[in-house]
Amino acid sequence: MKKVILTSFVLLGLAFSNLNAQDEENMLMSAGNASLEVQFLSPFVAEAPFQMDHLRGRIFVNDNMAVRLGLNLNINSQTDEWEFGEEITVEEKFRVIDFGLFPGIEMHLPVGNRVSPYVGAEVGFATRSTLAFTEDSEGDRVEYKNHHYGAGEGFNNIVVNLVSGVDMFAYKGLYLGAELGFGLGIQTFKDSEVIEDIDGESTTTTVEDNRMNIGFGDNINGAIRLGWAF
Repeated sequence: MKKVILTSFVLLGLAFSNLNAQDEENMLMSAGNASLEVQFLSPFVAEAPFQMDHLRGRIFVNDNMAVRLGLNLNINSQTDEWEFGEEITVEEKFRVIDFGLFPGIEMHLPVGNRVSPYVGAEVGFATRSTLAFTEDSEGDRVEYKNHHYGAGEGFNNIVVNLVSGVDMFAYKGLYLGAELGFGLGIQTFKDSEVIEDIDGESTTTTVEDNRMNIGFGDNINGAIRLGWAF
């Protein structure tokens, strides 16, 4: 994966460096400019090509410094149904909601008129909630919150990252980019709950989850950034 991302950096850089040499018009952003961008997974990522999952806005406070805010919002749902014998039908539904906010700052080091490498930092908070339930044709129902084999687990993440990336302008106001990061992530898991309504009787079981994962190291963003500057 890292080789794919680094190769993408090199190919994009070579392509835009060639364009930069041919065109003297300055297309880079400066003080007072803003941008809005989306991220979509590289076509080299076979699992989910072109899946958009992140929005980011930036404002340049001077010619070389920008403040930014990233927003992650993703909702996935799935429904399955199967039969047991000739009388009982079971329906199972999953729903996963991801939400995150990532404020940060960038320091740009322009190269020519089209290419703008940058370094910076960001902090962020991300959360995932999961819900699943099964219900059969006889009216029995079981609901699972934040823990299920199909929907996964609910959690909260706090991240602090150093980032490095590049904006490469194809036209005035339109750019592509990529980004790498290195930092600290702390993940805590949400308490889970199972609500059973069987034969007209309802019971609720809550399980407290005190697990914590702490990670420190590089984090590769496998997405290509597509942005509009104005």
